Amino acid sequence: MKMTCIILLLLLLAPRIVPGQTTRIDSLKRLLLLTHQDTSRILLLVEIASDYRFSNPDSSLLFAQHATASSQKLNFNKGKMQAFNIIGEARRFRGEFPQALEAQFNSLQISKNISNKEGEAGSIGSIGMVYLDLNDYRQALYYFYQAKKINESVNDVNGVLWLSGIGYAYEKLNMLDSSLYFQQKAHDLLKFFPTKQVASLVWTRLG
Repeated sequence: MKMTCIILLLLLLAPRIVPGQTTRIDSLKRLLLLTHQDTSRILLLVEIASDYRFSNPDSSLLFAQHATASSQKLNFNKGKMQAFNIIGEARRFRGEFPQALEAQFNSLQISKNISNKEGEAGSIGSIGMVYLDLNDYRQALYYFYQAKKINESVNDVNGVLWLSGIGYAYEKLNMLDSSLYFQQKAHDLLKFFPTKQVASLVWTRLG
């Protein structure tokens, strides 16, 4: 744990070199150094971990694990739920699929326990993403449709990821009309979800 804290401190002090992310992540790091050990600090750790997901899964995993440990100490279930979800995503990007599923199911259980529907949809959809990477397209669809249904009930625009995932699964199953339909629906939601990585993913799949 001591070594983890040292590595985390070095990451906080290290300058960012990825174009377009420097200002935001550096600002969050500076704010983190000034924030006391409470739930606000945990949410900052989660936010930094989330921003690192695409560019640096290793750093994302480290910040999320620290958020999980801190959430455990404070019995902060929302922080633990979000941190487990990001741990699962980081593990997926690292190709560690069993560990990714374990983290996402932990996140899902917590979200159900605290009746957090957005968190539940996020965990279920992320489970679908793991199965997508495992080329288990039927199982991916099973989870994506669950996430989509919950997203619609809470009007959460994060559903663009699950719509695109459904479209991609149908493409791999050679159901191209269905694939195009869902990718277009995902594309229509991009204006509410302007993250460049997500937009690039949808555009690539739509093409």
